[in-house]
Amino acid sequence: MTLWHYTHGARFPQIMADGFIKPADIGIAPGEKPVVWFSANQFWEETVWKVWVSEDNKTTRELSMGGLHDVCGIYRIGVAAETAPLTWDDIKTTSGMPEASANGLQRVARERGAKPKEWRGTFKPVPKDKWIAVEKFDGLAWKEHRP
Repeated sequence: MTLWHYTHGARFPQIMADGFIKPADIGIAPGEKPVVWFSANQFWEETVWKVWVSEDNKTTRELSMGGLHDVCGIYRIGVAAETAPLTWDDIKTTSGMPEASANGLQRVARERGAKPKEWRGTFKPVPKDKWIAVEKFDGLAWKEHRP
């Protein structure tokens, strides 16, 4: 099964420039291990949201799949399952994530329609040679993307 790292157009160029997906280290607790997140969901991971600030900095809005597609595009990078072997339960118990943070993340994710049982991860950066697919959403379907 292919696991997917879903992202948006504001982050995708940096991933491509780096040549790897780095562990997410924003908003984590001191001592917590950063994770490269993947999903077994074959269409979209509902936890991929972004707060978008207007050009005049006067308004903000939360963007999910449709909004992200419209504003900056959405992408996904596929890897083999063994590249991200940790399940959500593994991540909770080995990352050092505070229990309150884990519970909050899980609650918000479920409210948005995500399924934590689909989450996979690794603590190591995932280099380009591990990627088996790079795709961009065209508004209807995922299509191969060749940057």
